[in-house]
Amino acid sequence: MSDRELHLQRTIAPPQPAFGRALAFDFSPTTRRLVAIAESQGGRAHLFVFDLDSGNVVVMAPLPPKPGELVALSPHGDLVVVPLGEQKQLAVHDVATGTERHRQATDGAAGMVDWHPAGTSFAVIAGRRIEVWDLAGGQLTRGRSLPGGRTELEWPMSVAFHPDGVHFAIGTNNPAVYIGKDGQQSRSLTPLQGAVHRLAWNATGELLAAAGFGTGGAISVWAEATVMVDQPFGAGARLVRTFPAPGQGFFERMTWDPSGQFLAVGTSSGEFTVSDVASGEIMQRFAAHPGSPTTEAHWKGDLLVTAGGWPDRTFRIWGENAGAEPAPTSGIVVRAVGPMAQQARGLFAFSLSGPDNRLLARGTARLDESGRCTFSKLPPGRYWLTIDTKADITWGATPTRVEIVCRPDSTENVVIHFG
Repeated sequence: MSDRELHLQRTIAPPQPAFGRALAFDFSPTTRRLVAIAESQGGRAHLFVFDLDSGNVVVMAPLPPKPGELVALSPHGDLVVVPLGEQKQLAVHDVATGTERHRQATDGAAGMVDWHPAGTSFAVIAGRRIEVWDLAGGQLTRGRSLPGGRTELEWPMSVAFHPDGVHFAIGTNNPAVYIGKDGQQSRSLTPLQGAVHRLAWNATGELLAAAGFGTGGAISVWAEATVMVDQPFGAGARLVRTFPAPGQGFFERMTWDPSGQFLAVGTSSGEFTVSDVASGEIMQRFAAHPGSPTTEAHWKGDLLVTAGGWPDRTFRIWGENAGAEPAPTSGIVVRAVGPMAQQARGLFAFSLSGPDNRLLARGTARLDESGRCTFSKLPPGRYWLTIDTKADITWGATPTRVEIVCRPDSTENVVIHFG
């Protein structure tokens, strides 16, 4: 990124006064959807789904009053978890329709949520514990319940699955960062400055960043954090970098770029920085939302999306090719047919790899209500579509693997027969 910079691509301005202020958001580069929880001036809460490219609202669904200020989109982009805070509940909504699919009670105030990389379960902070909820067979059931702290005065503030889906990290007010695996937890990583309200693994899982809360909070980055639980009597994780507390305000949000080399951080003062973690050099510094704090940020695929607080209240989409002639793109539409096509919507996932490299994962999608799923904004080239299911069924899909050649500025149609 040393010779490139992020530039503003477009701005999504939510409809006012219906939208009000954004409490939280997440987005999927695969489905091209941005999902936000918003609260209007009258205190009414809604789930909004925006088309990431046009900025149009495609879904608006009511939520219970005073939801938690957190939201988490599934890796497939088809489901979103909404923790309901002090109501001690969590809700799972269908992104395509906004329909609430599941509502379950938690044993404590429902806070931060993080999905397992496979998209089959998620972890939620519930009071002083971490609850793991499983989605299987169309049902939402509680699995494990893990301690989030080790004393009466310690409680969890953040949780994050490792990309391998086996390890996870818990950040507490103590402050402490514990690494967990198979029911075991490590001693805390050190050093830490400020209660750990944000945790983020980079794409490879080699680096873990923890952000301290408040004006004195710093960001610490470690390498090989998983050895803390894998080799509990070893030397431990290696501190790679510490980013001191900002001169003004405090760290609001942080997110890794997809390469896992750069850490983007927004502060309450409105400043946004992108830093090379290896060298500590700030590669870019800018005001993501001039005159407003950056309340949340996510970097996925080739896009960084930020949310501005008062008075900005917009979503801004950043990329590296501002002003350039748009490159030709392609799309793939998968359509289910056959006697079991309706049932296939809940059982099958479609994984796409390419272009021109079977190991280069592009994303995963599921069939929508119309029996279709779409992969858009693809570079031209050769792709491989694989149909996956863990269901124990006697009927299947034909074919289960498809090779597709995407031509520039065209949409390729794929028909899969079920039953």
